[in-house]
Amino acid sequence: MRGEFSAVRQEMAEQAATTTATLRQEMAAQAATIITTLRQEVAAQGATIITTLRQEMADQGVALRSEMAHGFARVGGELGEVANQMRVLHEDVVGRIALLQESWPAPRKRRPKRQ
Repeated sequence: MRGEFSAVRQEMAEQAATTTATLRQEMAAQAATIITTLRQEVAAQGATIITTLRQEMADQGVALRSEMAHGFARVGGELGEVANQMRVLHEDVVGRIALLQESWPAPRKRRPKRQ
């Protein structure tokens, strides 16, 4: 009877070893397939994300350049207005100085130097 139990145990151990080896091989094959599939999907999604990101950045660059050009045009117009106001104020100051000089006494004539 002991011999039979030993034979059954031996047979069960061999079946367990065979089953374990088979399962490990199947799991390794499936893992390799899953890893390959994941790598392909990640690469495809990464390429899509990169393309989308580049397009969004390009669009933002165009929008920023447009906004900056509009701002520069506005500032240029405002500078033109300020320059015009500066000219008017300068002419006003020059006119006031001329008006003040009219009320000043005439400068004295210098005497010639004696020799």
